[in-house]
Amino acid sequence: MPTVLVHGVPETPALWDPLRAHLRRDDVVALQLPGFGCQRPPGFGATKEEYVSWLVAELERLVADGPIDLVGHDWGGGFVVRLVSTRADLVRSWATDAAGLGDPLFEWHELAKVWQTPGAGEAFWEQQLALPPEQGGSTLEALGVPADQALIMAGWPDATMTDCILALYRSAVGVGREWAGDFEDVPVPGLALLPRDDPFLSAAGSRAGANRAGAKVVDLAGLGHWWMLQDPARGAAVLEDFWASVS
Repeated sequence: MPTVLVHGVPETPALWDPLRAHLRRDDVVALQLPGFGCQRPPGFGATKEEYVSWLVAELERLVADGPIDLVGHDWGGGFVVRLVSTRADLVRSWATDAAGLGDPLFEWHELAKVWQTPGAGEAFWEQQLALPPEQGGSTLEALGVPADQALIMAGWPDATMTDCILALYRSAVGVGREWAGDFEDVPVPGLALLPRDDPFLSAAGSRAGANRAGAKVVDLAGLGHWWMLQDPARGAAVLEDFWASVS
């Protein structure tokens, strides 16, 4: 019965390492988004629908090993929203901290709007890639990432990843309106994680999306966007309690 973890932006599967160390199961698979610390496949446009199609194909391969418990963070959580809206048959359960992407009133944060703007997005990432890791790490640390992890994360983005990020965000300007219609009464158990100190994702929007889908909601008071790094033991416990409830 695989547990499948899907990271977000600008991240790699290593994001999940601290949380995985606290999970009491040995069937965990951390997927790697195309272009994120790996090559971008030829012809891959890095749009939101292409990433969802990629995720569907990955789960179709993994489901042979047993029912899947799917967990997504940030854009990985957004892909979970879309997958369970259209291919819920591939999972036993699902969890996301981005249920707001299934809310028709979803609105992007200000940084996303920069990335969605031609020229401004490219300039942003050009500047970021030129920074020494220590400076990028300081920015992440100010957003709640533990210092040791922040320095590691600052080294993850490269030109391939940032090109994929820009393409992904520009494909998703109206994602809430496009996806909300299908994110309703999802027929398998779901969990919406709400990190209260997340500056990028709205707790109210995530709650609205969760209510549409019929998902359970768990508030993560005192935690932010990178909750799995801030308190991996707590994150693992929340997930394991949820999985126990659907077994």
